[in-house]
Amino acid sequence: MSMKKQIYRFLLHYGISAVLMIMLVAIIYMLHVIHINNKVAIDVHKEETGVCRAYIPHSAYKSYSVGDTLRVHTYEGDVFHFRIINMEAETINQVYSLTPTTTDTLSLNTLFNGNSKTTVHIITGRNKLWNLIFNKWNERSSQ
Repeated sequence: MSMKKQIYRFLLHYGISAVLMIMLVAIIYMLHVIHINNKVAIDVHKEETGVCRAYIPHSAYKSYSVGDTLRVHTYEGDVFHFRIINMEAETINQVYSLTPTTTDTLSLNTLFNGNSKTTVHIITGRNKLWNLIFNKWNERSSQ
């Protein structure tokens, strides 16, 4: 049997398995490395005085205090920063009074696009893709 045929038989016998194993290892690695942000939608209202009010549900509440910077993300991928000047608790939401930071004052019109209310999101944490997939799988199997 020629050397070419031996190599061909070896690759045919073990090559496909090796490629599949490499792909499996790469998928498992990506599931452990990739993180997904936990996003919570919030409403932001702009008042005539230039102060904005953000309504954050208590279920998504993070520990913010007066003077902290609240970073909001639009669904188009833009990021805006606000300084918290006051906090109030309601039954459903935590209400924050905000002023735009000095870098975002001019772009506030871009955020609201001529309206007085907009919906944006904040990031409350990160999850590994592995946990997201297999937590759902565990929930389904336990039902």
